[in-house]
Amino acid sequence: MPDGIHPNADGYRAWLAAVNPLIDKLMQTEPFKPVTIMPVGGSITAGRSSATCYRRYLDGMLRRAGHRVDFVGSRSRHNNRVEPDSYQFDYDHEGHWQKNSGWIADHVEALAATQVPDVAVLHMGTEDLRKVTGPIQSVIEKTVANIGRTIGALRAKNGSVKIVLAQIIPTRSPDIAHPDTAVQALNRAIAKLAAATSTKTSPVVLVDQYSGFDPDSGLGEDGVLPNAAGARKMAERFFTGINLCLDIEEISK
Repeated sequence: MPDGIHPNADGYRAWLAAVNPLIDKLMQTEPFKPVTIMPVGGSITAGRSSATCYRRYLDGMLRRAGHRVDFVGSRSRHNNRVEPDSYQFDYDHEGHWQKNSGWIADHVEALAATQVPDVAVLHMGTEDLRKVTGPIQSVIEKTVANIGRTIGALRAKNGSVKIVLAQIIPTRSPDIAHPDTAVQALNRAIAKLAAATSTKTSPVVLVDQYSGFDPDSGLGEDGVLPNAAGARKMAERFFTGINLCLDIEEISK
């Protein structure tokens, strides 16, 4: 910088290049190996922007609580846009814009081929309810089956993966007939799936993202994606679920 003391952007990049190899090495060495967390879902998981993405707030909550975590996934952007190199949080994820549960279930095994999570955070189903042409119950059954396939694919990669499964947030999407009824019906089915698929080795922790989420104050203009307030509320709920998973991990050791 002009004061001859503080680094400018190039100076900080040189600083990063010097320390990063050592940090990477330490992060892979016990007891510093972090818990890997993979956020999985559609547009809500991807987020429209850093400020309105639950992952931003969840990352901070986990680190402030003293957890050593590493978010993993093949994605590093919001809504497929080019973003700055740093969002000031760990931005890796498997949130896929406008992809429904069927697409995720079909692709998650390949997507997790190199990044195998210790904890997977699933928010799936909103995309499936949009533009429904057939009976809603049939859509719900297919969605729940796809969530089950996703859990199975993750377990195929890591038999002791912890699953944090969301009952999805409300929606005001104009594409959904009777959106509140549809979301509540799906959430009841998701709760049953969680109870039926949870095991001692690979527990499924159900997180209620629906109750207490005010769509008028927590959703953006499209009525589907959360705004900043909604994203923080989602992060708080997921934080509680992940904490429980980490407690289970400690107890199992």
